[in-house]
Amino acid sequence: MVSYSPTLLEEHGEKRAIINFDRPDEYYGPCETRSEKIAELKECCNSTHAPLKDFISSTAGIELLSDHWAGSTATVRIDFNTFDVDDLEDVDYVKSVVVDDGTLKINSDDGADTYLPGDVDWSLEQTQVHEFWTEYGARGENVKVAVTDTGIDPDHEALELYTDDPDDETYPGGWAEFDLDGNEIEDSEPWYDFWHGIEVSGPIKGKPPESADEEYMGVAPECDLMMVKMNDPDETDTTTHSAMIAALEWCLENGADIINSSWGNYARQSPPYELDLYYDIFQDALDMNCISVGSSGNTDEGGEIGPAPGSYYNAISVGGVEESGEMYGSSTGRTIEESDWDEYPDEWPDEYIIPDITAGGRNVPTTTEDDEYGTASGTSFAAPIVTGHIALLLSYSRTQTESDADINDIISALKGTAWKPDDWSDDDFEDGSEEAGEHDTRYGCGIAKVLDAQEKLRDMRSITGEVIFNSIPTNDAKVYVIDRNSNDLAGVLEPSEGEFRYEGGSSDDSYHIGVVADDD
Repeated sequence: MVSYSPTLLEEHGEKRAIINFDRPDEYYGPCETRSEKIAELKECCNSTHAPLKDFISSTAGIELLSDHWAGSTATVRIDFNTFDVDDLEDVDYVKSVVVDDGTLKINSDDGADTYLPGDVDWSLEQTQVHEFWTEYGARGENVKVAVTDTGIDPDHEALELYTDDPDDETYPGGWAEFDLDGNEIEDSEPWYDFWHGIEVSGPIKGKPPESADEEYMGVAPECDLMMVKMNDPDETDTTTHSAMIAALEWCLENGADIINSSWGNYARQSPPYELDLYYDIFQDALDMNCISVGSSGNTDEGGEIGPAPGSYYNAISVGGVEESGEMYGSSTGRTIEESDWDEYPDEWPDEYIIPDITAGGRNVPTTTEDDEYGTASGTSFAAPIVTGHIALLLSYSRTQTESDADINDIISALKGTAWKPDDWSDDDFEDGSEEAGEHDTRYGCGIAKVLDAQEKLRDMRSITGEVIFNSIPTNDAKVYVIDRNSNDLAGVLEPSEGEFRYEGGSSDDSYHIGVVADDD
């Protein structure tokens, strides 16, 4: 039986709508590589979408606008005066139909105030970014961070896309633009028509030239930044779910490790929300070791949120705080229950809380229009700080241990090491605990601490031990680490004062350890 968004059967005239398809069970779960997973999803799309395409080709009043393997969706235009949506009941694999009327809106309260590079960026200092750089060296190298937003100023001195040079062989690896129907705009070059994308990019990548480290506003200044422009050309602070789905698909196909989407639901309709819009996309991203990071919203504690990147359990929701560590007043937090969704995945808990975690959300230093700098407020600018943290943790994993940290381990480490002010009490709010690392509807698990998260992640991914010979620790041996699943040699270690540590696995991996004494 096909499900419909609450008002769909009352619609009149022509409207854009999203059709979601049933996906056979064999198309869920990870593959060996991302390219294999995407090929599998495209195969699924070709087979499950075919009946609808055949139906449309011979039916008046419904037109196919775009088709996406991400999320198993298609965008159509329906003339409700001539087409009976109940006819979709007879089309194989059609699961749900949702009117897509451009309800996604930017999650920011204010544009930028004046800010000059030269001051220490409090939002980085608050979350241990400078300490992480000093201790571990990684600045986001070898990590692709995608931002779905309103475009970027390619001439801003502190921002650099993965590439914006048409002569570069990777062009347009750092840029894409989509219309509201979910179609890519051909031959588009980097530009912007609303400031938001520039200001969201600053806390991720911002690196003013000839500035000292502590003057950067970018958490991961050496990451590969990609921008997907997808906003409404007329109402530039809004977009459609169709455009967002297309943008997320592009990010996955172009190798994004982290996707930052600082958007909320403009309508903020009452439950039940349409789970189908993003559930499969975010789950597929996790299967590709990619995470979607969204802002929790600016509707205060208990505010309605609707289906948006920051409201799903299988994505990361980020709230905002002040420089003092106090909550940013309008940051959204609430308990989401099974009844809030039109259907509910078996693997999700009976209820969960957003945000997951918090970071700077008021007067956050960033890049602005006209090659300038400023500060901005809203959970839009908290999300990219946490996005940058994930980039740092992935970057260290890749550059120092030559392996990918599991994205679920990274999120667990960030949540488990977050902090809350000593005088914090949630007595006046919905739920939760005052304990850091435990959820409440204001701080989530707490304010992110990337250095502590790396220490926790290191312990989660490490095998430690000691080589003893005749009751005495010895260095006269080699330790061989063998992957139990593949039987491949994962590493060879030389003990120091008898002790060894292997880094590079995930919390779910298992290994054989062998010790061979040196010949002498």
